[in-house]
Amino acid sequence: MAIEGNHNSGAAYLRFAEEMDSDMVEVQVDNGKVKGLAAVRLWILENWRTILGIIMAFLLLGIGIIIGHAIRGNPIRSKAKTCQCVTNNTANPPARPQMNVTQLYQDFISTEKLQEYFKKFTTGAHYAGSPGNKEHAGYISDQWKSFGFEVHEKAYTVTLSRPKNNNAPNRIQVVDTTTQTIVNNYNFPINEATVEVGMLPAFNPYTANNDSLVGDPFFVNFGRLEDFDFIRRTMISEKMNVKDRICIARLGVMPLSRLVSNCKNEGAIGVVAFPDPAIYGQGGDNPKEDTWWLPFDGVIRDSARNTYGDPGSPFFPSLDDSSADLESLRDVLPSIPVQVISYDDARAILRSLKSPPAPPHFHSNVSIHQWHMGPGFHNSDTWHMHMIINTTFTSEKITNIIGVMKGSVEPDRYVIVGNHRDSLASGAVEPGTGSACLMELARALGQLKTQGWKPRRTIILASWDAGEDGHIGSTEWVEEHLEILHERAVAYINLDEAVSGTHTFTAEGSPLLAKVLYQATQKIDCPDTGHTNMLVYDNWLQKRPNGDSNEPLPRMEPPGTTSDLTPFLHLAGVPSVDLRYVYDEDVGEMTVPTYPLMHTAYDTADYVIKQVDPDFTIHAAVTKIAGEVLLELADSKLLPVVVDYYADEVIKYASELGIKYDADLSSVTAAATEFDEAAHKFQLVVDRVNVSIPFELRDVNDKLMAVERAFLSHGGMTLQEQQLRHVIYGPSVGHPYKGVAFPMLANTLFTANVTGDNAEFRKHLPHVANMIKVAAKVLDDTTAL
Repeated sequence: MAIEGNHNSGAAYLRFAEEMDSDMVEVQVDNGKVKGLAAVRLWILENWRTILGIIMAFLLLGIGIIIGHAIRGNPIRSKAKTCQCVTNNTANPPARPQMNVTQLYQDFISTEKLQEYFKKFTTGAHYAGSPGNKEHAGYISDQWKSFGFEVHEKAYTVTLSRPKNNNAPNRIQVVDTTTQTIVNNYNFPINEATVEVGMLPAFNPYTANNDSLVGDPFFVNFGRLEDFDFIRRTMISEKMNVKDRICIARLGVMPLSRLVSNCKNEGAIGVVAFPDPAIYGQGGDNPKEDTWWLPFDGVIRDSARNTYGDPGSPFFPSLDDSSADLESLRDVLPSIPVQVISYDDARAILRSLKSPPAPPHFHSNVSIHQWHMGPGFHNSDTWHMHMIINTTFTSEKITNIIGVMKGSVEPDRYVIVGNHRDSLASGAVEPGTGSACLMELARALGQLKTQGWKPRRTIILASWDAGEDGHIGSTEWVEEHLEILHERAVAYINLDEAVSGTHTFTAEGSPLLAKVLYQATQKIDCPDTGHTNMLVYDNWLQKRPNGDSNEPLPRMEPPGTTSDLTPFLHLAGVPSVDLRYVYDEDVGEMTVPTYPLMHTAYDTADYVIKQVDPDFTIHAAVTKIAGEVLLELADSKLLPVVVDYYADEVIKYASELGIKYDADLSSVTAAATEFDEAAHKFQLVVDRVNVSIPFELRDVNDKLMAVERAFLSHGGMTLQEQQLRHVIYGPSVGHPYKGVAFPMLANTLFTANVTGDNAEFRKHLPHVANMIKVAAKVLDDTTAL
């Protein structure tokens, strides 16, 4: 991969420092004269005797004043005892009552403004690189400036994947290769819902481009390892295999990128996938447009790759002077074409495939017609599937909008909150709800500033670009400022999918932030009108408990890699959390992996207003929680971080994983116990810290910030392994959108459960245990270097 330009970490540090540090003083030399800080030091060295004399004179004067007061008494104090009030005392004005910052913040949140912002960000096409996206960026920049933020527009030139021609969308055909005729044509114009002009036709980013692929379709169920294992064990005929076939698969239990990888490893030449109506529809009839279920003509626009950031410059920021070798992208992107189609189209294809019939567990309970496996079509041996995929790579400029409110005491410590603003479809729930919450949070902070409040630490707001394309905007910014984020970032709060349901609040992220989240949700009323006198915390605890009878708490979910917190957690090791108000996953016969309309043209503003949050009280609750967390992290002298929570979770994860797979995790359990002991000892230090001593306070806070970074690994052979550095959290191979604890171990055990080969598990086991021990040493002052 050829990448031009010098993008070393030192350069990244300087760029960030120039933008962020008001307290940085440069040394300049002009015509032989030293200026700046160096000049001050030189003058002190030359005049130290004079300075010392002045200091001694002031000391003697002070001593004389004190002696005089002791002899004559203190008339000021005596007067104060007899006088009940002092009028017009300009020398000693009465103390201003302490501002209740968090209560003021909550009072500033407006449901009317939230709805206004929401409608703004869900109108028109706004995918990365589009005119609508650029207009949104300008609007955010202007608004944040009016709120009192210092605003930076940070641009990167990145490699995006787009349909080559909107007038010739991707399509799937059934062709007769003998007569050269088209039997059936399944194309994907923008007709699945009433959408705005300018939206891209349905496609899957970063699929391989191929407009002439012809092959026989073969139904592989969900495309899981166990599905391919079943096919190998039961389909005796040599023709009954995936090699050189086009896989037909249903979506709902595994990421599209994982499905594509599995099919490629089995020798498939293409993938056609569709949303399983038993999961996305939960009923036998075609869902109506006024429900939250996906209609049968809905098409999902998920990405086909399993990495994140700009694929043309992994681990380096894609600045304007950089360029990617597009040929090298073949090494990190899918090498076979992929297209997601609707269930309407898929069921017609499945009914026309050759026998044998699909076994019961390969069959959706929605279809009343028999599905078949293939390969090929039963009508004729000369009928084949033709994939016409016109997706291509394009170099585009993307722009992050960064708003900064400088800290008054610790300006070199950053609390960051953000979400991506772009969408490949309508993007109402994601990212529309999050963009609305972020804007209202910014407005409320601006209102606080007009009341005289200033944060102790620097607050950074971020509107990321190209999030739908693989968290590109956030990743490039993190890569550019990686070293300074290692040192200075306190936490990252993400709001991509802020409101997707009415069931409960939930949080996916680092247990380090559990305490501040619990405290925040105990201050906010539950927005459900049926829950009188209930706090968000109470509802969260009731709907999603941690299962610990000794200490029942709301459950913090393991973070996956489907949001913009991914580069902060996995590359920078910043404690991160994704805040959401969600639906009830356990509805119907199968667990819903995400809200069913996600990444489709049906995810509209009208849907959110009618089905989810008509009065925007849920949006207000999430905005208040996010602000509470942000303000506590920005203003507390001692960071509201509890390492004990993390230690407890690590021990629990190891126990649960060992039980689930009947695996020996004794080395990890021992390391987790060591981390737990170090955490408890360190917590005693935290509890005794004197917050009035700056150096002592700083030392403890810095150690709290360093815990997350201690869990970053730097191994891995593939790009995906190198990007997923966090040993405690990562994506699950068995779920399309969820995270999993101990991903190196959980995912290899998941695979070994099917293949019977646990060599990868044994390889990762000592590495994970060692990383946990490293985290324990971070907390231990007595550890020898």
